[in-house]
Amino acid sequence: MNNNILPLIKIIFLLLIVNAVPFDMYLHYFTPLWGILFFSYWLFFYGRDFVLLFAFIFGLILDVSSSDLLGQNTLALLLASGFLLKFKREFLITSILWQQMYILVASFIYLFAYLVVYVISFGFNIDFMVLFSGVITAVLWGFSVFISKKHL
Repeated sequence: MNNNILPLIKIIFLLLIVNAVPFDMYLHYFTPLWGILFFSYWLFFYGRDFVLLFAFIFGLILDVSSSDLLGQNTLALLLASGFLLKFKREFLITSILWQQMYILVASFIYLFAYLVVYVISFGFNIDFMVLFSGVITAVLWGFSVFISKKHL
């Protein structure tokens, strides 16, 4: 258990730094879903025990750091990590291209849950360009695996 806590703390710290960077309005559409990208990286390389508990805590930290409704990112991250946990074995033995497909589906699950809570809370005033961030997240998964030198 101690072997996977330290990388999670490092990933949370990195997420807080990346999440604090302000983006221009148009550049905001092309930013990835940092939460799902960093959490899925931890899940596949280090996550062994209490993954859903850590997803809950990770989502709450993401909610507080991005000033969203408390529980919005948490619900989305729990659903996406549940999907990734279901296919973890298949994920670990596939190529990076198929891994990107799994991350793409998990990103769309994350976005769907996030947008459902947003529509219920604030009404239907969303921009559908936000869906493009799921594709960016899947593309960045390949780069993050390549850069980390931990090929699955």
